[in-house]
Amino acid sequence: EGFRRMLKALEKGEGNCVVVKNLSRAFRNYADQGYYLEEYFPSRNIRFISTMDSFIDTYKDKEAVYNLDIPMYGVLNDRFAASTSRAVRRTFDDKRAMGKFIGAFPPWGFLKDPADKNHLILDPDTAPVKVQMKDWLLYEGISLNGVARRLNAMGIPNPAEYKRRKGWKYANPHVQDNNGLWSGKSVKEVMLNLMNAGHMVQGKQRVVSYKIHDKISVPKEEWYIVENTHEPTFSQEEFQALCILLKRNTRMTNSSARV
Repeated sequence: EGFRRMLKALEKGEGNCVVVKNLSRAFRNYADQGYYLEEYFPSRNIRFISTMDSFIDTYKDKEAVYNLDIPMYGVLNDRFAASTSRAVRRTFDDKRAMGKFIGAFPPWGFLKDPADKNHLILDPDTAPVKVQMKDWLLYEGISLNGVARRLNAMGIPNPAEYKRRKGWKYANPHVQDNNGLWSGKSVKEVMLNLMNAGHMVQGKQRVVSYKIHDKISVPKEEWYIVENTHEPTFSQEEFQALCILLKRNTRMTNSSARV
């Protein structure tokens, strides 16, 4: 994020020199290093200085970036970043396999245990609401859209808005478009979360690579599912009943369910 802010400042003409301690502080991607040192900075007449590794000052020597040791440092920094990423992923996978929660934000209805951030506890503010939603669906025959309308009428924010009101640093590209209202889809997603039954479910998505942070879906057989890791929101029987109901009636209408 800071690097992107720097680029915007350079493009606005707010600076014409970049100083780094060493190349690894600016570039952990070999391809990026070559692009910025050999194309981006020279084409914009931006001076680049690196004080360690091989000293570079493109004002004093424009050809310094083409010295043989510069790309070698780039490759070494790139490989170091790759090995660090693999080590971090292994640590996270080990925690997932043990049923330890490693997400930045707990699912709606849960909180991180103050005594153990890898353990979940029920959120006293939202777990009771989720129980009420279950009762509306199972015992009153209210539709998904009907539940959403009730929640909106009660002024209960949806999960994304709840995170925002809690002051959590929730980053989502669509969060600005979120109006805080529930929909039938969001109700269904909350209710069918297996974590409501007290089981830890993680690893549904992963990034493409340490260089490409786009997330891709992971096949269900590769998810990390560990049973009985925390207090459930519903009983096993009620959760199974919800699954059967909502998967059978994914389009519950006013004619088949109350609103």
